[in-house]
Amino acid sequence: MDDRSKVEQPRLAQGAIGVVGQVFQSISHMAPAAGVIFSAQYMATKGGASLTLAWIIATIACLLTAASLKEVVRKVHGAGGYFVIISASLGHFVGFTTSWLWFLFEPMVPAGLGMLLGYAVSDFLFAEIGIFVPWWPVAILMIVALTYVSYLGIRESSRATVIFGSLEIAIMLLLAVVLIVKAGPRQPLSSFTPDSSPLRWGGVFFATIYGVLGFLGFEAGIPLAEEDENARRSLSIAIMTSTLGMGLFYCVLGYGTVAGWGGFENPSRFAAGFSGAVNPYFALGRRAFGAAGPWLVLFVIANAAIACSIAAQNAATRVYYSLARAGIFPGWLNHIHPRTRTPDRAIFTQGCLSILFTLLLGFTLGPFNGYGLLGLIYTIALMIIYITTNVACFALYFFQYRREFRVFAHLVVPALGTLVMLAPLAAAFIPELLFGKENKNVYPYTLGPRVAVVWFVIGLLFYAYLRKKRPEGLRAMTNEVGTAEAAGIGTGEVATVSATAPL
Repeated sequence: MDDRSKVEQPRLAQGAIGVVGQVFQSISHMAPAAGVIFSAQYMATKGGASLTLAWIIATIACLLTAASLKEVVRKVHGAGGYFVIISASLGHFVGFTTSWLWFLFEPMVPAGLGMLLGYAVSDFLFAEIGIFVPWWPVAILMIVALTYVSYLGIRESSRATVIFGSLEIAIMLLLAVVLIVKAGPRQPLSSFTPDSSPLRWGGVFFATIYGVLGFLGFEAGIPLAEEDENARRSLSIAIMTSTLGMGLFYCVLGYGTVAGWGGFENPSRFAAGFSGAVNPYFALGRRAFGAAGPWLVLFVIANAAIACSIAAQNAATRVYYSLARAGIFPGWLNHIHPRTRTPDRAIFTQGCLSILFTLLLGFTLGPFNGYGLLGLIYTIALMIIYITTNVACFALYFFQYRREFRVFAHLVVPALGTLVMLAPLAAAFIPELLFGKENKNVYPYTLGPRVAVVWFVIGLLFYAYLRKKRPEGLRAMTNEVGTAEAAGIGTGEVATVSATAPL
């Protein structure tokens, strides 16, 4: 392909989304309803009734990292997401090898939520009306539908995330309020303390892992920067608004869950009863809204799974396209449909990968355990990337924007964010050494850290290959900021940070 054909290729639809679209891209990616309905059971296995405390810690950790990321995206962002912002700050070795872990998260989200939705729909229909529907056709139908919506255009998929996100938040908050009111004077104030966990702090930190899982995606708008009307402003607002808003949402829902379930006076009994229950939120929905309750819960599960998967699909496919444009991924993915202005080949590739991993993990481990394993892998990968982002914030301002360097915003906040992230990260990798053998992971969750390590090693080998065979691709990836004028959209300023980034 010559230079002229590259110039003539259609570009992503610039100015197609704004602040609201970016906020709901982040919120929908967090999948607030699924973040509660499915994560809470995993949190309770060792965290017991300490759901509120675990989500408070997770909120603090993610807010600190969000504050660091907000500072970074003021200067650096583009369709390459973390590959661009970390490379521009710390060089392409750190940028590529760390961001490589991102592929354990974003592209796998539709597979994880497809399994969950199929599992929930199958169980619900059999329990409520006696009809058996296998989980896998539901999962495949969801992936096909979201692939089509993503292909139609960023405006259409952005509107879908706004509608779906608003509905699920409203219904889940109403559920929590009704459960809290019905609990009357028996309020679970112990949910704010480690005493409500049968394993105390060890259990709380384990629960925090899955609490952080509920926040994964607060940065999901970054790969859409080239389609934003004013990316610098929109991303800063979206990152902080979505993280703080969803933190409050999770804390209210965590407290409401404990209040509605009851039995929190005995941490071990609550942990066993709630985590071992079959679809406990269907039962909570019935307690809150009567016969209509389970149907409302099923609706928000489907709503959350679809909205989150659309957001993940949008983000992942823009990164595929960006890396192909830089020469890292196959050039076939560097294609924009002239009518929809979407990376169509990347979108259909992602759809096929989602179906493949949905069926592979679902039939091998079962859809529920498949999602649980992916949830642990998601969190490990993103916590490492978030820690690296904190370091990138310091490096970017200390070395490249020294005149704008502020000790609190660019050193203290990133350092605190890193420290808070270390405990749940350690709980994921070596729980038995830190918190006692009773916290040891069991199969299939023992596979999570191993998968992360193996994938990281593959990334190192791929980086070595690129450095030897395609060094120009790594340079292009690092300079993607200037190429896309990502940091200057809406201001006329063109980013030059990548030119001085260490290589």
